[in-house]
Amino acid sequence: MRARNFLDLESLGFSSGGHFMSNKKCELPQGSFRTQRKGYEEVHVPATPSKPFGEGERLIPIADLPQWAQDAFPKMKTLNRVQSIMYRAAFKDAEVRT
Repeated sequence: MRARNFLDLESLGFSSGGHFMSNKKCELPQGSFRTQRKGYEEVHVPATPSKPFGEGERLIPIADLPQWAQDAFPKMKTLNRVQSIMYRAAFKDAEVRT
């Protein structure tokens, strides 16, 4: 019979209860804002602009995927940028160079 491994969740808890941000001075990017809620604070940070595509970087058309994988992307024409990078790792190269 195989021995069972257990994860001690108590050892992973923070000693002072919930983890909180104690640094009072925190500079956020321009366009960010905070909203105080009962029991928590929301911090909204705008997305940064995407880097330009590198040489040879392109979005992978769904039609380039194996037939068995195409059904996972209904109504989509291409993979997104991250998926396109990972496509190379999953289907082409042994490692991804970014």
